[in-house]
Formats: sequence, structure tokens, C-alpha cells
Amino acid sequence: MKGSGNALRYSGSNFLRQRLVLSTISGRPVVISDIRPKDEEPGLRDYEASFVRLLDKLCDGSDISIDETGFDLIFVNFLLHGQSAQFF
Repeated sequence: MKGSGNALRYSGSNFLRQRLVLSTISGRPVVISDIRPKDEEPGLRDYEASFVRLLDKLCDGSDISIDETGFDLIFVNFLLHGQSAQFF
């Protein structure tokens, strides 16, 4: 996946939504692995998947990859709608 070479890497579902929001604001890609692997219902919850879809709609050129089990999530975004490509 393009742009995930310098990604922040996390394990587990703690602070999942906060990590995704901060990734969106900062423009840094994030890789989150081992999302509830030993739980009775492993992987992303429905509300978390809906939140990822919402972030996808807010960002231009976002690239999201979730494996079939929902254990691993790679989120790469480029620009928020309305944000210019030039930085300070």
C-alpha cells in the first residue's frame, strides 16, 4: 500500500478512534494490528467500521485496508476536504 512505509504502528483496539482522528489531522498513515484477536467476536466492531467509512468520506485520496478477519487495519489519508496541499 502506498504511503504506509512511515506509518505509525499500534497493536490492539485501545484508543482506536482517537488514533484514526489524529492520523487524519496529522496526515500520517497508521497501521493497527491485533484488534481483539482473543475476543469472542474478534476484529473491528460495526460502529468502528462505520467510523472508518466516515473518515474515508471526509478525506480526499484515503486508502483503507482491512483484512477479512478485521484484525488488521491500515489507514492512509492525504487531505481533508477543503484543506490545501501547502503547509505552513
